[in-house]
Amino acid sequence: MAALCQRRGVVREVAADYCRIFHRRIHEARPPTLCFPNDLVVPNTEFCDLLMDMDVQVRTRIGLVALEHLKTEIFKFRRQEDIEHLTKEVTHGRSFLFLDTHGHVERLVHKVVARVLRGDAKIFVQVAKSNDGKRVEGSCKLPRCKTEQGETPME
Repeated sequence: MAALCQRRGVVREVAADYCRIFHRRIHEARPPTLCFPNDLVVPNTEFCDLLMDMDVQVRTRIGLVALEHLKTEIFKFRRQEDIEHLTKEVTHGRSFLFLDTHGHVERLVHKVVARVLRGDAKIFVQVAKSNDGKRVEGSCKLPRCKTEQGETPME
């Protein structure tokens, strides 16, 4: 009985946060930045979009439930270190785990991409990256980084 009550509390907490954010998105959906909501679509209300705005504790709870689900899937994570690494990422807010509509675990990482443009229209890009300090891998990308827990893209 206690487990059932605890689950109901978690469901209530997730539902309340989901509804609060969805309601805010309805009010934010208007031109010129977004389309008006209609009977079929409210902009920026995919579950992933809402999850990124949910309270840190709610996201962590959702992530820990997904982690428990992962532990039962023997073939995906055979090493305990993988589970421990994901647990750290979830509890520190560096990544978010959730179950999709098919019961598969998905991982979200919030990244910020910087587009730096000079007055002469030249763009600052990252042309290479060294993963191990020795080998350099060439690419042409805009600079990006993961955000920390509670950090907004503008910080």
